[in-house]
Amino acid sequence: SADCNGDGIVDYGQILDGTVVDLDQDGVPDECVAPTADVCPNGCEYSNIDDAIAAADDGDTILVGPGTYTGAGNVVFNASGKDLAIIGIAGADQTIYDGENQRACAWVHDNSGKIVTFVGLTFRNGLGKSSIPGSMNGGGLSVWKDSHVVVRECRFESNHAPYDGGAMWVRDRSSAIIESCTFIDNTSGNVGGGIRARGESTCAEDDSTVVIRDTIFEANENPINFYHGGTPSAAPSHLIERCVFIDNTEPFDDAPSDEYGMIRFGSCNPGESILRNCIIVHDPADGFAISADQNGPPGDAAGYRRNLFLGSLSPTDVRGDITDLGENIFGTEADRLADCDADGIIDAIAILDGLVDDCNGNLIADDCELNATYAASEPGTPAGPTDYVTFDVSSLPDARDTVSIE
Repeated sequence: SADCNGDGIVDYGQILDGTVVDLDQDGVPDECVAPTADVCPNGCEYSNIDDAIAAADDGDTILVGPGTYTGAGNVVFNASGKDLAIIGIAGADQTIYDGENQRACAWVHDNSGKIVTFVGLTFRNGLGKSSIPGSMNGGGLSVWKDSHVVVRECRFESNHAPYDGGAMWVRDRSSAIIESCTFIDNTSGNVGGGIRARGESTCAEDDSTVVIRDTIFEANENPINFYHGGTPSAAPSHLIERCVFIDNTEPFDDAPSDEYGMIRFGSCNPGESILRNCIIVHDPADGFAISADQNGPPGDAAGYRRNLFLGSLSPTDVRGDITDLGENIFGTEADRLADCDADGIIDAIAILDGLVDDCNGNLIADDCELNATYAASEPGTPAGPTDYVTFDVSSLPDARDTVSIE
């Protein structure tokens, strides 16, 4: 009668008909059995990730148990040379790779187009070193030379690079897909304290591409900086969507860096780069919001669409070769906290998501204005031409009855 997954069907019957898998034939569906870690501080087959990577074949998955892992030399671990997945089975909060402010957390380089997937890991206190041959500058994760990574549900915290790419450095015909991650308090001595991506020295070369979705950037220096990025394609070369940027800064004093802003699209083909459905909160005193500049042959501008900018911003805080594709909202710092209906969702975000209406574009939900107007001006005299009044017609006896509005 066991039903471990609570779907109302006996486990044994589902195993027999193939609905669920029971590879070890112990009578318990595999989905109900906690995975066994390959790597953990004590009691597993491996106590460090490098040994597990060395023993893995292409296509393998390495499961990492809870713990804080450190290393020696220039990097905590090197995941180069394999096509594999590295998964923290307890999630990023409990699976931490710590560079101890002495070394980088992870490298993937010269990977011949193979993909390394990271899930549920924290990269913390990594220190990149510009003196290392190649482009292994990133403090958290460096992806270099024909290498590709997928990074999901990971956390990059307090990493630093003396040059570029405090949390992540992507370079030379490489790519990164970043989803549902958090970047917090990452810095660099030059640009891209969060993520720095660039290609070869000229746009004639194939360049690096980054896609970022559902990710939070908080308190980073120049959180995203793309340069010589984006091989021509039918899809955006750089895509940032459904992300949140809050309290990030651009602390650089040199003139070129002053032009970059919080998010920079410096692409050979900026017209294929898009920022959409994001929330950007910052003080203009810390630098402007977005910039785009073209490093290659003339082409279309990068674009931004349906974003919410909060913090005394205006469209002038978006500069360079970038096109307003519409539906962007600019609001004040006060709008960041407003929740007029007390539903736990900031009004401006609810408006952006289409959960509530804002017909007059003032970042106040129409329902809240209607209710406030009706309560304050019974029986419903509008205060001005942009005011709204609600009418209760539930007591009208006939559908053909009308209400006159003066």
